[in-house]
Amino acid sequence: MAWPRGSCSDHVPQRSRHALLDDIRLVRTVLRIENDARELNLTFGAVPRSDRELALLTRSMLDVLLELSAQVEVPAADVDAGRAFPVPPAGPESGPRDQPQIRIRSGAEPPTEAFVAVRYGGYWFWIDNRDFRSKTVFTFLLMLTSLAGTGAVPQAPVITVPAN
Repeated sequence: MAWPRGSCSDHVPQRSRHALLDDIRLVRTVLRIENDARELNLTFGAVPRSDRELALLTRSMLDVLLELSAQVEVPAADVDAGRAFPVPPAGPESGPRDQPQIRIRSGAEPPTEAFVAVRYGGYWFWIDNRDFRSKTVFTFLLMLTSLAGTGAVPQAPVITVPAN
């Protein structure tokens, strides 16, 4: 396996080069990339159409937001009134992987240490400023929604009809 063009392979210690090559081989094996292509087209789909394409089935932004919204700590009054579902309790076998990706708290009083907060339906919802994981996920969501919202608007084809 060759080093990518324009790499700084001369500045990488020999041991690190071997580790990097091992990582490249692992990624190519896991993704089933069987050629030595330096570039692959990333497309949406289950099966690549050529050996120069990497097909991925991804979730939509709506799917991501719905998944994360199921973990919002809603006020008990909203659960009692049937306006929201409670957050399922953590099981006895729960570990770090079972923790919510983002923790959005709620309360009647404004938060004192909030990274971001909003008042909705008479309650405050916020991400604690000391919750690094939630802050990271929230920032990533902002980037994704900004990328999704700035896509080019498709233009309708222009048809010229002779007027003679």
